[in-house]
Amino acid sequence: MAGTLINVRLSASDASKARALRRQGVELSTVVREAIRAEYERRQNGEARVVRNRALLEKIYADYPVPEDVPPPPVDMSDRRARSRYIAHQLRQKRKKR
Repeated sequence: MAGTLINVRLSASDASKARALRRQGVELSTVVREAIRAEYERRQNGEARVVRNRALLEKIYADYPVPEDVPPPPVDMSDRRARSRYIAHQLRQKRKKR
């Protein structure tokens, strides 16, 4: 089987654990392959979670629409930096009023 060689730097603690596993007959390449596969699957399932969450939010917005008399927010709420600046600005304004 032709494969790709990957060098990994380990901390002293991780290197010690790797040596102990090798002494116990564990093939480190198998451990690494399994870890890569598990992490890949976890991340793929994360994308599915995003799709499910998006569908759930769409259902909530459909069931509970924003009333027409409520003005839109003054910032793009999907832009986390703009939202953060807006909130910080609002908090500073409240402090000035005290």
